[in-house]
Amino acid sequence: MRKVGILFEFVRVLILLFFLTAILYYPLRTLYETIGIETENYFYILTFAILLIVYVIYTNKLQFTGFYTKGAKKMPPKITWSILSISFLLISVPIIINYIG
Repeated sequence: MRKVGILFEFVRVLILLFFLTAILYYPLRTLYETIGIETENYFYILTFAILLIVYVIYTNKLQFTGFYTKGAKKMPPKITWSILSISFLLISVPIIINYIG
């Protein structure tokens, strides 16, 4: 039964990863298009920043509601804020590059 729980949790993580990434990417793409920035040029930067945010959300909240919660621990607040700061910095990089360059 434990292996089935781990498999279900893996599938759940993949589904959450896909949907949360799509949900977070759409507003950023529309914001950048409104400003006049081409999102194709910065696709990898935005995707990496969004994946960092999704990782923090999963690690601090969603892992405690899944099929396999044994050994689940929250990240320390300093690490959480560091990762979120890096992701917001990565999100702002295309805007900075567009207005400087």
